[in-house]
Amino acid sequence: RCFAVERQAEIGGSNLNVHFLVARRNPGASPTFDELEPWLNAERARRADAALVDTRRWIERQWQGQRAAYADGQPPTLMATCFAVLAEECLGTLPAWAEERRQALATSILAEQDSVSGLFAPETVRSEDCAWTSHCDPTYIRHQLTYFALSALTALQREPLHPLNFLGEFRDTRYTRGWLDAGPWDNPWNHSNRIMFLLRFLIHAGRREQDDTWMQIFDFVLDYLDERQSPRTGLWHGTAEADVRAGVFAAYHFFPFYFW
Repeated sequence: RCFAVERQAEIGGSNLNVHFLVARRNPGASPTFDELEPWLNAERARRADAALVDTRRWIERQWQGQRAAYADGQPPTLMATCFAVLAEECLGTLPAWAEERRQALATSILAEQDSVSGLFAPETVRSEDCAWTSHCDPTYIRHQLTYFALSALTALQREPLHPLNFLGEFRDTRYTRGWLDAGPWDNPWNHSNRIMFLLRFLIHAGRREQDDTWMQIFDFVLDYLDERQSPRTGLWHGTAEADVRAGVFAAYHFFPFYFW
């Protein structure tokens, strides 16, 4: 009732079978655990409902004014605040917020945007945030912060104050291809995050600026991904095929943009 399946497929790996499913959510559908009882017994449904209540309470406990923390006793951060907004949206509690709270929180997030680059909270990136150098670097963290800030603002039905000027270099397809080629394709799961950030930024820039150039670059990136997609697995790998697990996580970041 809640989703309409459009197509599905299965591929097999050395130690994992992967099922792909493309489905669209039916407008207005809002499932409850009671509706799932043909598949869940009463006890499991009760536990799931209790877990949902506990999750809502835990997230509410993380709010400290217009900021949220990752966990009890931790200081609030922009990233945790964005995650909390998106969690409230996912759990269905965000629509019940008073407009005053929504506006105050949006204002708090908007204040973190750099007016020159368009990045959110670029100066808050710490050296310890980038200690896992094989996966993260300052640019990765700044793009991640900006990605989730945009998503949180969308959930709050607000727009950033400044354009994403840091995207300027991506207007040149030669630069964009070089950036895509640079990887790290030996870790497709990691690189797929970077590409996901970029695709989200391109969508935003195209909508905000009403500039077809950004959507042409968006299509260019998807064409590039088509070139790199493995005809055997349907996934994305480096020079040597990565394990299926990493390829699936990369595909998870790419596939939604093909149906955007």
